[in-house]
Amino acid sequence: MSVFTLRRLSAAAALSALAAPAFAGGFAEPVPVPVVPAPVVPVVPVAPSGDWTGGYVGGQVGMGTLDYSLEAEDEFGDTFIFESDDFEGMTYGLQAGYMQDFGRFVLGGEVAYVMTQIGEEFVDEEFDTSDEFSLDSVLRIGARAGFDAGRILPYATGGWARANVTFSGTDGVDSYEEEETFDGFYYGAGVDYALTDRFS
Repeated sequence: MSVFTLRRLSAAAALSALAAPAFAGGFAEPVPVPVVPAPVVPVVPVAPSGDWTGGYVGGQVGMGTLDYSLEAEDEFGDTFIFESDDFEGMTYGLQAGYMQDFGRFVLGGEVAYVMTQIGEEFVDEEFDTSDEFSLDSVLRIGARAGFDAGRILPYATGGWARANVTFSGTDGVDSYEEEETFDGFYYGAGVDYALTDRFS
């Protein structure tokens, strides 16, 4: 092949390359595709859930208040209160129970025995008489229902209670002492906080 022929082929190729854009008018320019952001799903914080299932034993120390009233019935059959007062003293005792954690709801039962130093002595120096009463102990058996909020367990409680009371004194000559029991119901509310997995 001659040099002239190579130059003609090169020139034809160059013209062909220059002419190519003339045929590109039929193609549309690329349209940018809008970027649609992914939907943002809000993250709802969920309170941590603890596990309060299991048995427990514990102790308690505190202060207690006893509200009491004495009632009498007159000759017409009407009942009236002729004496009432409030007394305070130390309380201490033990409790044991079992709780079952159902997720957010906690249900259980508890037995508690509380001893007290609540009492009062009434002395009449003129007649040399005295009367004393003391709330010796209270036995409680009841249920507990609470909300599992992680390490915190707010709860309500209620059930049956029996109080042991001692009455004693002297009439100036003879002394007496007798014990009585009184049955009733109790109710209340509280909050447990789990210090560790084994202590609250």
